[in-house]
Amino acid sequence: MGTIIARKRRDGKPSYLCQISKKHAGRIVRENRTFRDHKTAQAWLRQREAELDNPKAFKAATQGAKTLADAIGRYVDEHREIGKTKSACLASIKRHSIASMSCADIGSKDIVAFAGTIGNFFWSGMGGTFFWIDPKEELFAIFMSQGPGQRVYTRTLVRNLVYAAVE
Repeated sequence: MGTIIARKRRDGKPSYLCQISKKHAGRIVRENRTFRDHKTAQAWLRQREAELDNPKAFKAATQGAKTLADAIGRYVDEHREIGKTKSACLASIKRHSIASMSCADIGSKDIVAFAGTIGNFFWSGMGGTFFWIDPKEELFAIFMSQGPGQRVYTRTLVRNLVYAAVE
């Protein structure tokens, strides 16, 4: 059953807090969201209650947050014939820090930190050496190291430091 509570924001305008609590087979889901207008709050409440009436959606809501690595693992399990290139690409994503994040928490900054800007390209060697070129930022970088066990961490760290210095 859901409720909507009207509240005042700091600027004096109203906001509407929606709260849902559903119980099924001994498990409870509690969710809440705040909206700026009452109609949107009502629409979300009706939609979310209907979704939670579906046993699969209820089960997903009670299982907790799934990480990107979990989603990739499920994809690989369900699509066994994905090919070597896609398999290698997905495996490399799972080694990146974004893979340990909850899918619900991944935002555009996280994706940009992982992928860089559109149009960039890179190469990385087995021992940790890598380069990348970002035409949009008019930037290139060459990093040479011998640390095969730390290459994903180091690559991400160096890339983030370079982009932070450019801003």
